Amino acid sequence: MDNYQDSRCLALEKALTDENVDPTSLPFLFLKAITQDFSDNQRIASGGFGSVYKGALRNGMVAVKKLHNKIEVPEEDFLREVACLIEVKHRNIVRFLGYCYETQHTMELYQGRYVVADEWHMLFCFEFLSKGSLTKYVTDASSGLEWRVRYQIIKGICEGVCYLHQQPIVHMDLKPDNILLDDTMLPKITDFGISRRFRENQSKIITENKVGSLGYMAPEFLRSGIITLRTDIYSLGVIIIEILTGSKECPNVNKVLESWTNTFGTSKSTTPLEQVKLCAEIGIDCMHDDPSKRPDIQDIIGRLNETTDISVQLDRFYQYYRQAKQACKPMRITASVAPELRPCCLISESALLDVHPLELCFPFEAKKFQDMSAISQPMIAYDLHPMSTVVLTVKMVEQELPPLDAGMFEILMISMESKTDLQNLESSIGKDCYEIDDELLKRVQELDGEVHAAMLTTAVCPPRDAAHKVVSRFEFQHLVAMDMHPTQPWILTGHNRQISIFMDYDKQVSFMSIDIENKTGKLDRFINGHALVRSVKFIPQKEWFVAGDHKGYIHVYTCPPTMKTIVSFKAADASSVVSLAIHPTYPYLLSATHNGVNGDIKLWDWDKGWACSRHVHLAENYCWAPSVKFNPNDPDTFSAGASPAEQGGLKVWSISPSAQPITTMKHISVTDYDHVSTDEACRDHVVIAEDCKNIKIWDLQTGTHVHSLYATGSFFHHAVACHPTLPLIAVASKDNPYAPVVQFWNSTNYRLEKTVRCTYDSWIKHLGFVGSRRFVIGTDMGIEVLEIDMESLACRHAHRSWGTQQNKHDSGHLLRYLSPA
Repeated sequence: MDNYQDSRCLALEKALTDENVDPTSLPFLFLKAITQDFSDNQRIASGGFGSVYKGALRNGMVAVKKLHNKIEVPEEDFLREVACLIEVKHRNIVRFLGYCYETQHTMELYQGRYVVADEWHMLFCFEFLSKGSLTKYVTDASSGLEWRVRYQIIKGICEGVCYLHQQPIVHMDLKPDNILLDDTMLPKITDFGISRRFRENQSKIITENKVGSLGYMAPEFLRSGIITLRTDIYSLGVIIIEILTGSKECPNVNKVLESWTNTFGTSKSTTPLEQVKLCAEIGIDCMHDDPSKRPDIQDIIGRLNETTDISVQLDRFYQYYRQAKQACKPMRITASVAPELRPCCLISESALLDVHPLELCFPFEAKKFQDMSAISQPMIAYDLHPMSTVVLTVKMVEQELPPLDAGMFEILMISMESKTDLQNLESSIGKDCYEIDDELLKRVQELDGEVHAAMLTTAVCPPRDAAHKVVSRFEFQHLVAMDMHPTQPWILTGHNRQISIFMDYDKQVSFMSIDIENKTGKLDRFINGHALVRSVKFIPQKEWFVAGDHKGYIHVYTCPPTMKTIVSFKAADASSVVSLAIHPTYPYLLSATHNGVNGDIKLWDWDKGWACSRHVHLAENYCWAPSVKFNPNDPDTFSAGASPAEQGGLKVWSISPSAQPITTMKHISVTDYDHVSTDEACRDHVVIAEDCKNIKIWDLQTGTHVHSLYATGSFFHHAVACHPTLPLIAVASKDNPYAPVVQFWNSTNYRLEKTVRCTYDSWIKHLGFVGSRRFVIGTDMGIEVLEIDMESLACRHAHRSWGTQQNKHDSGHLLRYLSPA
């Protein structure tokens, strides 16, 4: 090389090591020299538009792409690609170092004489990636790259596509040939020759020039020349499936899982299979013929990050553990009250057994001791009724150092046609003598039962930040009723003789109270120790609030700061106003009264001077009506629940006068209930606390039982509440006599998403959601306001396809702890 080429070589070498150096124009003769005159020995790959050569520098290598001279590439197309390559900078995009666009004059023989001809040279210079393209690594599960590497390649490609779509650039030719790999197998996207960049506010291009690679081009592009960001998503789906299976054909998820199950063999971890299933689902979704039904790249990244976060978290733990051990500082650890929930999936999509999560993470804190219970026996057996979810709480015993291998749990479900069949099985083998062996499986087969199994792994991880916090607490005695204002930070309570409104509860700055006795002059002192105020409700449409007392009166007041009496009227003689409800749009107040023998439900119209427009009389000996509600899924109806089961039930009436209820569900003991939020027009469900153990979901349209929620070792309190817009159910429960907790269940998949311990050691009487970040717990000793991200809680599994069937048979479950070797 001459001095000029030496300077160019040094500049290019600097660009290789310094990512801040911008791409620059490179002379053709310099590129010709470093590729040995574009010799065949230096050629890496060839394609329809050009060839790629290795370029040797003094201290490094580059890749030079030379477009074929015989192919006419419009100048604007070349300059557009150069401009695109200069702007894109990302770890998953091949780094662009420079370009060449020169014309040389040569003498050519033309029709018997020599003429001067122009020879165009168009070249690109990129970083050199030693592992070549992804194409040579595309194999099925039985050979080739291990799963961990394949998963990181998939994730890296997706992150590269995500970056491009943010520009927004459509690559238009995503395929394994255009995915290069560096020494660490990091994938990088290359070849932007036919890419398209959208203008501001542009989301679609229609072209007649349908250029691309067959097998990777989206159907709408082949049919109509339509280009959108989802054009790349289709190609991405094909690549993901190829990485999984070695083939471009859209597969069956079960077949993919079966092939990888054989590859993983007896590995204890379920995480790889979860990732395989997730990637197969993403690939299939991406290849949907309808582009509107393909996921966008942000959604894909979010789904992949769910499983990636697990390995990152464990890496943090082991680093933390090693540092503590090297420092010779003994650590005393304890598990949290319940393990962290992680989204996991089953190997078989058709399995009746749906265990969640399949991996338990026990966070711990160093130098902090707390008594925890250990598993007292290696095997636990219990029954599960049809259409049910059971929560089993597992706790880890305290120990000096975290175990690197915490063992596993083997879960076996034996499903029988009826409870009688299950009892016959138990009697034949002895319920207390379950052993997961060939004899058990043989006996189940003889009785025409089914067996489904899952393996539950465990891990110890570093402590995590609390997902909720207590915003404020208000202490008082004898809470009877509670309501939350939907737009103001106010909590309305009835306790003792008083009605209190706690103002600005986020700051816990003030509250105002009214003594009903002083307002009406009609109320006696306590009767049998019970509070006089029986029910309270805000009327946000009017900025009023109402209270019902034990003498049958309803009192209406203005909201703060005035809190003046508007009216007091009698709802019923010698009865307590036990429940109130406010219609969200109509000027209606619903009241339920009871005198110990029978009761009445009345509809009051405040626009008509509080006239009673609807009256439902509950028959003699009809039991207590603890709650009445308007149905948010059908605003022209209201419901009422009663107990005990022999005389109670739940009924639904129209707000228009009619003699008979629309729906009657008998023999249900309703201690509390609420309407489940849904965005499905055909779905109208209620959650009912039937007794201390049972929380059940019922369909109001059909009057049928949908699902049951159980927690072993716990019993449920009276209180349940549903979020008005999100699929969340809150249930008050106890896992021992002094530990009240609130469980948050997902009303879509019936999974327990979160458990929150109440700071008051007292009976939880009322629960309430306020917006998407506040939750209120009312107890006998006071109320507390929590901050919880409800939207994240509700959407934790929103995009996950679980693919499990509802179990309509009685079944027995076995949980066996397998300690590490």
